Amino acid sequence: MLALTSLKFLNQKPMNQIAHPTLTLADIAPSIKPSFSPNLHAYLKRKGHFYRDGGIAQGVFVTVGGKTAEMFGKDTKLIGFFDGKCFVGTRLISALCMGAKAEGGAYLINEADVQYQPEFWNEYLAVGRCAIDKDHQEYFIGDDNRVVKTDSGHKCNWCEKAISAHAVDAP
Repeated sequence: MLALTSLKFLNQKPMNQIAHPTLTLADIAPSIKPSFSPNLHAYLKRKGHFYRDGGIAQGVFVTVGGKTAEMFGKDTKLIGFFDGKCFVGTRLISALCMGAKAEGGAYLINEADVQYQPEFWNEYLAVGRCAIDKDHQEYFIGDDNRVVKTDSGHKCNWCEKAISAHAVDAP
């Protein structure tokens, strides 16, 4: 198999290396939607693998067991791709918190230890960071206007979902 840098150069896209077939960095710019993470954008700008005619190699995976869950923690979201036997990437929360400064690496992990999240990028394009925090429990940079009070309670401006008082009252 060709190295990923060669794939970029040759503009070839093997199906096992595409997390989204048309996504570009411009599509997820925080200037487009406040729900898009400036730190995730910065991380992908620096460390993302995009193809010239669209598409991104990085996908999101959730640890489900084995040594990978021991190393990262069970149910941890990772962002990256498999390059042969190695997973190349980092914890998604690291990219969200640290942006381009997030540390990553190449890890020998069993693909059975992670579950690929094929709809992540489509969900992210639709609702931004709500795709990561569906229960509205996290605070994000620039989320000052994320939750608004309505006649019937609260709702999220990013995904239009009704939100419980518990989510709104979190410290």
